[in-house]
Amino acid sequence: MFLPGRIRDRTPAETIELTTAPDGTFTARAWRGGRVVAEVELPGRLDPKTGWLELERIPVQSTNKFGATVSTQSARIAVGSDRALYVQMNSTDAGIVLFMPAFGTGTIWGRWEPSAP
Repeated sequence: MFLPGRIRDRTPAETIELTTAPDGTFTARAWRGGRVVAEVELPGRLDPKTGWLELERIPVQSTNKFGATVSTQSARIAVGSDRALYVQMNSTDAGIVLFMPAFGTGTIWGRWEPSAP
């Protein structure tokens, strides 16, 4: 979700590490074979009312068999009382698909079980 198009080959990462710094900087690292294969740093902020980490303007560019698109994503991230990681991704997409302009929006929710302590 946080590293679209940044991992060069099709082998998935073994682990994704998510960290935040005191200044709100969010870092996502993809690990495989004991080394970092992709990394992204994004500015973020902690919502004092909800406790969710909020990221805005995550740039994404992709090309598929129908054409090229450019997306802007935002994300809300939190650890639930069950220790699972919850992510809400919102995206706005624009591009040329089959030689016609296209535009769309969407929301995706994700939940990941906590790793063993």
